[in-house]
Amino acid sequence: KIPQNTKPSTDYNRVCGKQMSLGLNAASMFSTPLAAQSQTTKLEACTLHPHENCAHSAWKQHMDCVRLQLEQMHLQNKATCYYPLVNSTSLHTLDPAQWIGIGNTNENLLLEKEILIDRQRQHISQLEQKLQESEMQVHSALYGHPAPYGDMHLFRIQELQQENIFLRAQFTEKTESLSKEKIELERELAASEAGVKRIQETHKETTQKYTVELKKQEERVKSRDKHIEHLKKKCQKELDQNREKQQRIETLERYVADLPLLEDHQKLSQQLKQSQKTASTLQETVTILERELRDVRTDCREKELQLEVQKHKEMELLSTVRSLQDKMQQMKPSVPEDYAQAIERERGEKEGLHKERDLLRKIVENQKKKLDQLSSQIKDLEEQIAQDDGTAQALRAEALKQANALQQLRRAVKELASQNQELMEKNLTFQEHLRQMELGQLLSDETASLTQELHSELASCLQDLHSVYSVVTQRAQGKDPNLSLLLGIHTVHYSVQQEKDLLKPDMLAKKLEDVKQLHKEIEDLRTAISDRYAQDVGDNCITQ
Repeated sequence: KIPQNTKPSTDYNRVCGKQMSLGLNAASMFSTPLAAQSQTTKLEACTLHPHENCAHSAWKQHMDCVRLQLEQMHLQNKATCYYPLVNSTSLHTLDPAQWIGIGNTNENLLLEKEILIDRQRQHISQLEQKLQESEMQVHSALYGHPAPYGDMHLFRIQELQQENIFLRAQFTEKTESLSKEKIELERELAASEAGVKRIQETHKETTQKYTVELKKQEERVKSRDKHIEHLKKKCQKELDQNREKQQRIETLERYVADLPLLEDHQKLSQQLKQSQKTASTLQETVTILERELRDVRTDCREKELQLEVQKHKEMELLSTVRSLQDKMQQMKPSVPEDYAQAIERERGEKEGLHKERDLLRKIVENQKKKLDQLSSQIKDLEEQIAQDDGTAQALRAEALKQANALQQLRRAVKELASQNQELMEKNLTFQEHLRQMELGQLLSDETASLTQELHSELASCLQDLHSVYSVVTQRAQGKDPNLSLLLGIHTVHYSVQQEKDLLKPDMLAKKLEDVKQLHKEIEDLRTAISDRYAQDVGDNCITQ
């Protein structure tokens, strides 16, 4: 009976080895630790033959290790928590970015669960292999020592078969639960895939909308960039114009600083008159000195002639004296006293002539010194006269330029006065029209805003007219013009109160356009005056 029962049991164990291993794995994964302890107590209760203690102890240790590994897996499965696939918020309220994030998280969770399932399958396969090895060891132990201890082994095998049946039942339950969980996970996966498809569709729609909006925004940005470039060009032109105006202002300020005022002009004219008077007096003194020089030169020439005559006489006298001395040496014993007296007289005359010659030489030298001094004085006076003539010519040229500038300014003042009269007449006509229109109906909101703009423009035009008139009057009076008023830098627009009477909006719009045109004409007038003034200043600077 023992071998007949053992063979089918071993065959049955071989056939159902995988199921036993899976049942053990499932029981260890999902059963409580009390069942494991009961199984260990049953195994410890069995008594074996002393010759087979080593094999059964090894098999017991191997089974304990397997149970410990299964308990660790059971704890790991308990530690894993369930993450919901979709939040409690409604699908329609979420953004496409949130849909994409939820889909990504669901995919990641499914991948993690698949990885865990694969690991558990690998571990189950390893445990199956270990159980098969243990069964082989048991089978070898049973068939290796058959004789006296077969009943004990059969009893042990029956217990193990009962445990195997119990574990198979648990394995079937757990497999069913796992299949249900798998079906639920597949349903959730299908729902998540459908949600992902919806998200992708909504994402495509939103991307299409965003692409259309982006194209529109790009077109707007391009138009804005073009407008900004156009504005930059305008700003650059305005900056260049402002620089030119600043340079003109600086040149005008320099010219104004260097220009002589009325007091300076009067002082220069007085200096010119004084220099002319001094030049005339110096000219008279020069003529007097020239006359004196001529007289002195004639006297010097006469005295030189006298000196030459006296020199000739001296030479003749010396020759006669020498001849007489020779004769006296030859005729000393026979010379009479009269002849000696004549010689002494001649000697006295000779000495007197020498003295006169010395005096005449001194006089000539003094006269030469005086002539040199007079010639140097004459040269200095001529240089002073030339300098005075140059300054007088420059002052005359400046006076002529200033006279021309005053004439041009007078003409400009006349033109501005005529233009001012025309503008004042236009302004009066506009005021009359406004008064007539104020007597009509009450103003609406649009007409009130238009009248307010019209009054502000009229006030600015009047102020500009006053500033231009003040600049022209200052320039006509010879004063320095106010550059801020001339260039229109500091223009203040006065606020006018809203009128209570009603007017027609069409008429107000026409009047407002007329006033704007008038304002442009005033600006053109100001620029023309400033250009003319700058041109005059540049011409004056070039001439200087």
